[in-house]
Amino acid sequence: MVSSFSNFQSFSIEILSRYDNELLHRSEVDLNISHENAMTPSRSDVAQKLAQLFNTGVNNIVIRGTKTFFGSGNSKVKVKVYNNMDQLKKIEHFCELKRIAEKSKTEMQLVEKLPRRTRKDNRKKRNKMWGTEKRRMKKAEKKNSR
Repeated sequence: MVSSFSNFQSFSIEILSRYDNELLHRSEVDLNISHENAMTPSRSDVAQKLAQLFNTGVNNIVIRGTKTFFGSGNSKVKVKVYNNMDQLKKIEHFCELKRIAEKSKTEMQLVEKLPRRTRKDNRKKRNKMWGTEKRRMKKAEKKNSR
């Protein structure tokens, strides 16, 4: 039986520090999440609560570094709240963008990355073609010099 715990889980958020990084158009926030007698809240639950708190979209929030200490009902979380999606796309890593895209595929169109094998094969073809062209030119030079 599969059940969802996100609906009845209660937790409170305390902001430990907040730094407005104007160069990257984001706010970097350290949080303390208190979740007594409950499991650690999911990223989506925390993002929804933070979106209400910062008056921004859920997709503009990147949650990194959740650390729950054994036996306590407290977690420390590092969060980046971007001003807009364009800045997030420019700055964040591919894996983070992919995680956000899975949440809402309609709002964010992500450039598909080719599989590793395909990229290697394409690179080999380019090198092979370059080598073949070079060899053809050498053969043509030899014929012309005779």
